[in-house]
Amino acid sequence: MAISTLVMEKITEETRVIPGVDAEYDQPLDVIVCEPSEEMFFAALRAKGALYEGSFALEEAQREHKIMVDAVKSTGANVYDLKELMLTGLHDDFGNETERMAMLRELTFHTLHNNYDREIGLEDRIQSEIDRKVDLSQMSPECMLKFLLIQPLTNVKYNGEGNADTGNEISVEPVYNITFMRDQMITTPKGIVLGKMNSRQRRTETLLVKFGLGGLGVEPILEIEGAGRLEGGDYLPTADTISLGDGTAGDVVYLGNGLRTNEEAVDQLLDNYATVFGDKILAVVTDPKSDQDHMHLDTYMNILGEKQVLIDESRFDAKEKNMPKVTLYKAGPDGKGYPVDHADGRESMPIKEYFAAQGYRVVRVSSEMQAAYGVNFLTVGPQEFIGVDIEAKQGFKQDLAENYVKNAGVLAGFFKPPSIPNYAELASDYKMRLDKGGVTNTTFLPFNNLNQAYGSIHCMTQVIRRDKPVNKQVA
Repeated sequence: MAISTLVMEKITEETRVIPGVDAEYDQPLDVIVCEPSEEMFFAALRAKGALYEGSFALEEAQREHKIMVDAVKSTGANVYDLKELMLTGLHDDFGNETERMAMLRELTFHTLHNNYDREIGLEDRIQSEIDRKVDLSQMSPECMLKFLLIQPLTNVKYNGEGNADTGNEISVEPVYNITFMRDQMITTPKGIVLGKMNSRQRRTETLLVKFGLGGLGVEPILEIEGAGRLEGGDYLPTADTISLGDGTAGDVVYLGNGLRTNEEAVDQLLDNYATVFGDKILAVVTDPKSDQDHMHLDTYMNILGEKQVLIDESRFDAKEKNMPKVTLYKAGPDGKGYPVDHADGRESMPIKEYFAAQGYRVVRVSSEMQAAYGVNFLTVGPQEFIGVDIEAKQGFKQDLAENYVKNAGVLAGFFKPPSIPNYAELASDYKMRLDKGGVTNTTFLPFNNLNQAYGSIHCMTQVIRRDKPVNKQVA
């Protein structure tokens, strides 16, 4: 868990971070990640139930994550690990527990639960809850953190033994996906909006992330509530100037509305528009397809540089019913967001026509490249990104397919082995398309095991502060 030496025991004005991101292609300064550990281990028992794509090796996933962190650090960015942030600021200069320590204990107490059999009487239940709170008061912060990651549920029942009246049956529901630090929040030019996760398996993550942000002295400017669902993979900020139907122009940010982010969340953002987006134009990209392979906007589209995007051509050339559509909003005098027509007077426009109308350069990639996570890269400067080594997938995928066949046994007749692309050819074609788009400053990393968790480098990094490339200072 020792990723960064920048997380200090005490939060000071010097260590406090003021978040704000104007554009994906600006220089990253402060980045939050979460190294996979205990919580990911349990996903190995049944990967798909953890929202993963398939089987993986935890130790290799951890190695890949470290390589990614080193690559992000090489850009000059500070990299913070969420787990270290959660352990930050728990003691003052004299070793006394701070208010954050009390908050950590309360978070642990209210996140972890006991269930009681009907036979357990009220007096025993009260005693058990008191015992639980006393137990927590004796725990180290590191122990509480582990409990928060694996989320144990204790079922208390009479056991009929003389040693104790009651016994425990413990099940766990870990925060399997917390390593995907992109998803729990969005970072706008004004600060951080804490989202609300769509999947039940991920609902606890935002509580942990909010507490972790406190380790940098950061408070969200807004939290999505109620039926709203907002995940950060659906947000792509730019400083691209676009023309509007009312004769004005402004810099645009993109927000996906589909499988993981819903209308209610969009409405809450619009109600707080000036607080969240300032004078930016909001382009809501509504995806009618809404499937797991395109769960977020950043799974089929990404930002390469000013007025330049990379997109899965299967979405770019989709039929009308599956074509993502763009609706524009801007701030009104009351600070709320209101729809504004496109320059041609339409309220909504297919994404392909939108990019053409606004003068974007588009790098198109195949759906096979998208499936190999060729879209989900981290942009670290204009036409500069850290992405996945597609060619490195060949042996990994072949071994995985062979293991499926070998272990199917008597069920082999019901199992259809997945087809394995020629990843060397796929990678060559991918790089050729990038070259034609003028994108040559790229770093490709092995990500075979981490990709099995259904995400990649963009998903696993939350950039909370960027600066213009002219101010870039590489350590």
